[in-house]
Amino acid sequence: FVFSSIKEGVYSDLEIKDTFKELTNKSFEDWEISLEGKFLPKQFEYIKEGTSGGVERYSRQDGVKDGKFSVLLRSSPVGNSYIKYKTSNTREIAGQHIRVSVWVKSQNKTPGAIQLGIQEKGKKNEILKSYNNSGNWERLVVGDYIGVETSKLIITFTIKSSATAPV
Repeated sequence: FVFSSIKEGVYSDLEIKDTFKELTNKSFEDWEISLEGKFLPKQFEYIKEGTSGGVERYSRQDGVKDGKFSVLLRSSPVGNSYIKYKTSNTREIAGQHIRVSVWVKSQNKTPGAIQLGIQEKGKKNEILKSYNNSGNWERLVVGDYIGVETSKLIITFTIKSSATAPV
């Protein structure tokens, strides 16, 4: 995940705000043990709706775009799997446009089964970008205007139960 705030109409401004300081191009380098005894990337929450699916550290050369590690997210045959980043530290980005960029690779063939989303707490609509199923690295970018009254920002990366391959 790469996070940067941008001013409206100025897309070359890549100053990373304090809101996202702990998240860099190497966000999946640091892992911790969850309460269930599983390794999870720091700063991210893992949720699965079904009985299987999972998240794991991935270091094979074919699956790392930047850094030494990436995250492998497997679908569940029933329900979706997510990794999610939430922050209440929105003071610095309130009233600005932001964008979120993620490099993704999968052999999935199901349309719309792999998605990056951004949502403000209280907003009904989540802005989504889907993987185009090329089998190659694709950069997914979503952006949104963060309202001045925003109290929480949620970034979600989802693999749906309909996916034919992990991501």
